Amino acid sequence: MLKTLNKSNSLLITENCQIRVSDLLKVFRDVEDQISKSNLVLLFSKNNLMSVGAYLLSDKHQVPIIIVDDEAPLESKLKLISSYRPSLIVSPYKYDFDSNNVTEYSYNKIGEKFYVYQRDEQISVFRDLMLLLSTSGSTGSPKLVKLSRSNVYSNSKSIMNYLPITEEDVCLLNLQISYSYGMSILNTHLLSNSTIYLSNEGFLSKELWRMIATLQVNSLAGVPEMIKMLKLAKIDNRLEILTNLKYVTQAGGKLDIAHRAYFNELFTKNSIQFFVMYGQTEATARMSFLGPDRFRDKIASVGLPILNGSFEIQGNQENIEGYNEGEIIYKGPNVMLGYASTYLDLEYGADLDGTLHTGDIGYLDEDGYLYITGRKKRIVKVSGNRISLDFIESRLFSLSIENAVTSSHEKILVFLTDISLEIDVKKELNYLGIGNTHFKIIILQQFPLNKNGKIDYKTLSEIF
Repeated sequence: MLKTLNKSNSLLITENCQIRVSDLLKVFRDVEDQISKSNLVLLFSKNNLMSVGAYLLSDKHQVPIIIVDDEAPLESKLKLISSYRPSLIVSPYKYDFDSNNVTEYSYNKIGEKFYVYQRDEQISVFRDLMLLLSTSGSTGSPKLVKLSRSNVYSNSKSIMNYLPITEEDVCLLNLQISYSYGMSILNTHLLSNSTIYLSNEGFLSKELWRMIATLQVNSLAGVPEMIKMLKLAKIDNRLEILTNLKYVTQAGGKLDIAHRAYFNELFTKNSIQFFVMYGQTEATARMSFLGPDRFRDKIASVGLPILNGSFEIQGNQENIEGYNEGEIIYKGPNVMLGYASTYLDLEYGADLDGTLHTGDIGYLDEDGYLYITGRKKRIVKVSGNRISLDFIESRLFSLSIENAVTSSHEKILVFLTDISLEIDVKKELNYLGIGNTHFKIIILQQFPLNKNGKIDYKTLSEIF
């Protein structure tokens, strides 16, 4: 059994402070007393010491914690409070929340100030419930994923089984911890006693790169749009960065083949391991990984299942490669307990029996490697024909066309940032049998991204 997260010897680094986990928890003694007497904590988080401390103390005292990005709208925060009735709220800012009292904590030692709200709420919770996250990392809806202590620890162990994380590592964590990918990075490095640099900066920040070089960071992680930013940041010319890097991971969506090939070549040339991974919040974080040993010959795949996990394909549709294609079903100890929409849902344990219907479409090859071809919700009917929006995106990306595709009122919407590619897009869509009356090309200055760096398809749909 892995040691508990709060027993970690990790060094935590922010722009204001460097502190060991054990010393941080000593600083937070007063907060610990409040958390230990709670039955549900709601944390409005940033990538800072307040958030990590509240999370670790909740784990130490086995108090379930809801973690939501502090940049969520106030209306969403109030909706969460009314829906889940937390007995304690931790926030970096002071709000007019309904509470018995609010305590301001200001610690010069760590350079942070935050507020703790106590509330008269007593609800029943499932004994193994540990963590509640939104499926997207930020929430406009009270629907959350319920993760147990065994979910979190088993998934961490499986990730540590294939990633080369050691006590000597210095990792960058600039994915929000309210997002399951960011949380998995925090958990695995805490359990490995690694040094963790907490930042809220993006990959185009000059200050971030200065700190990465200064701290000799040796692992980076990102969703597709973030990984692409490494190219814009000219990482190929930053020898002081590349020399220290040991491995880079990508998850949170499909990185197109051209960028996979580019980064694999760059990283291989500099003795850096590149891992492409597949996961969902509903599976705590990770379900599969493609390691550097098979990257070249399985470049379009998301790899093999993690330790103690397995895949099966539900469906009998043969695809053009001759493989059976259908919905991807995942089984493993990291599958969530279930969803919650109110505090009443926190009283119950697992209702999925370790089986997750992912909603993704894909197939397994003869070696057991998984390929994702689309999403059930991203298959639309246009003029009576079923069309995968993900397939169109992939085809355009294969032609080196940066794009995002949605649909509205039986019309396919293709978003571009380069107007000179419009003719090429029209030709490709016509080649795929999609007539001019069934699509519209829209030119943007840049693609809207959500807090986790993913393309915000909801915002795109509202543009039309």
